[in-house]
Amino acid sequence: MSATATPSPTSQSRAMSKPRPVDSCTGRAGSSPPLRIDGHLHPDYPGLAIVTVAGLVDLTTTGQLRDRIAILFGLGARSVILDLSAVTFMDSTGLSLLTATHKLLRSGRLTASSASPPEDCVTLVGLNDRIRKLLRITGMTRLFPIYRSVDAAVLAHAHRQRDPSDHQDPAQSN
Repeated sequence: MSATATPSPTSQSRAMSKPRPVDSCTGRAGSSPPLRIDGHLHPDYPGLAIVTVAGLVDLTTTGQLRDRIAILFGLGARSVILDLSAVTFMDSTGLSLLTATHKLLRSGRLTASSASPPEDCVTLVGLNDRIRKLLRITGMTRLFPIYRSVDAAVLAHAHRQRDPSDHQDPAQSN
């Protein structure tokens, strides 16, 4: 006779009661790391927001990022630098948010004046190889200027503010 333990009905019901969330990056059961977002208006350039994002940008976290960007719009942001250097994964909902933010800023609906919207309203910084490839495959690298650092993106923004007709910037690193 073998002495095997039989699970109690209580432990069976606990194990079957609630499925564990699946990590969208790995596909394994467990919880996704939280999305960390720091957003602020640049002190020297009115209307320029810098948003630093860390973690997974997916269906479960994109709303947080959208809400933070909306708050910055309410505070007067009209151009956004998104520092994605600590983003480990982005799915189609993240791409959709990038596109929607770009379209909203380019539409001029956030500005009271009838002046044309600024060029390159959404700038991306610090893309890892995976996200850069995703943007290239989807053709989105043509929509967004991409820089290696926030400092380079701010410098390019300042340059565009001085000379909006000059669209080529030596700091750009596509």
